Amino acid sequence: TSDWSTGLIFSQASKVTLKNLIIRNFDVGVLFNSEGGCATLENVTIEACKEGVKLVETFQLNLSLLDTTILGCETGVNIETESSDNTILGGTILSTNIGVSVKGGTGNHIFNTDISDFGDEGTYGIKIFNGAESLDITGGTIEYFDVGIGFETDGFELTISENARIQGCRAGIEFLENYLVNVDMTGITYDAGNDADNDPVITECDMAVLFTAGSANNTLSYGTLVGNDQGVVFQACSGDMDGEAPDDNRIIGTRIEGNSLTGVSVFNGSGNRFENCIVSGSETGVAFLGGSDNQLTSCAVTSNDVGVLIGRHSSGNVIRGEDENDLDAKVENNGTDNFQIDGDNNLVENITLSSGNGLGHISGENNLLSGITIEGAGDGTGIGLIVPGGDVHLNNVIIKKFNVGVGFDLD
Repeated sequence: TSDWSTGLIFSQASKVTLKNLIIRNFDVGVLFNSEGGCATLENVTIEACKEGVKLVETFQLNLSLLDTTILGCETGVNIETESSDNTILGGTILSTNIGVSVKGGTGNHIFNTDISDFGDEGTYGIKIFNGAESLDITGGTIEYFDVGIGFETDGFELTISENARIQGCRAGIEFLENYLVNVDMTGITYDAGNDADNDPVITECDMAVLFTAGSANNTLSYGTLVGNDQGVVFQACSGDMDGEAPDDNRIIGTRIEGNSLTGVSVFNGSGNRFENCIVSGSETGVAFLGGSDNQLTSCAVTSNDVGVLIGRHSSGNVIRGEDENDLDAKVENNGTDNFQIDGDNNLVENITLSSGNGLGHISGENNLLSGITIEGAGDGTGIGLIVPGGDVHLNNVIIKKFNVGVGFDLD
C-alpha cells in the first residue's frame, strides 16, 4: 500500500514482462502509455484499485494477461483517449463495477478474456462510451452483470466472434437510447442445416438483447440467443409504456432458440425488422404486443407453443416469406396455434404451412392473408383457419386436407 496513485507506469516500452506480483490499493494498478510493443503479465494479481489496467494514448500494444486476475476494482480495464489497435489476450476480471471500459479509439481487440461478477454489484461487463469507434471480442465469457455489454455512444461497430459467451445477466446486450450501433455476432449464418457450435451465445439472461428508450437504426446480426427468459425485447423505458420507443432496428440471421417465455417481444416501437432468423422452442415465438409496422421476413418460426402473436394494441405489421417456394421461411409446427392475430391492418403473405395444424386464429379489423397455402394432415381432422370475429380478407389462399377449411367462432 502506498500514497502513490499508480502502481506501475510503462511508457514507450517495447517489451515488458511482469511475473508473480500483487498490485493492490492504487487509483491505477498498471498504466500503459506506449506505441507498439508486447507486454506480458504472468501470474499477476491486481486488486482493489479504481482502475486495474489503463491504456492512455496507447497504440498497437499486445497485452497478454497470462494467469492474471484483476479483482475487486471499480473498472477492470480502461481503454481511453485515442488508444487504438491494441490486443488484450486472456486473463480474468472479477467482481468489478465495470469489467472493461472503452472510452476511445478503434480496432481494439479483446481475446479470450473472462469477465465475471459474483457480488451482484457489477453494472456492465463491457461498456462503450462516446469517443470509441470499434471493438472486436473473440471468445471469453461475460457473466453475472446487470448488463453484459452496453453502450453510451452512437455510430459504433462491435464484432463478437468464435464462442464468445454472455450469460446470467439481466440483459445480455442493451441498446439504451443508442443510434447506428452495429453488433455483428459473427459465426454460422442463417442456415437450418448448419451446426451453430461456433456461434457467439447469449444465455441464461432475463433478456438476451434489449432495445429500449429511443434506440433507432441499430443492427444485430447472427449469433445464438438460447436458454434465456426472453430472446429479443423492444420496449419503452420501464414503467413508461407511452414513452419514447425503439424504432427502425434490424435483427438479421440470428438463432433465437429455447427461450422460455418469448423469442421476440415487441411492446413498443415501429419499423423494426427481423430477417432470416430462426425462432423456436418458446412459449410464444414472436409477440407483437404493441407498436406498429414491424416486419418478420424470411424467418422460420417453429416448435413454439404459439408461433406468431399479434395483440390488439399492435397494428400494420407484416409477416412475409421471401416467396412461396422458400421452405426455410415458415411458420408451422407450433403447438397451440401458428398464428394468433387480434390487431388491425396486418399482412401475412407468401407462407406455406404443411404441418397439418392449420393457420390459427385470425380476428381484428382489415387483416389480409395473401399467397398462403395451408395444408392439413389429410386424415379428416383439424381446421385450416379459425376466424373468431373481425374483418379478415383472403387473397390467393389455398386451404386443403382439413376436416373444416374455415371455421367461424362468432359470438
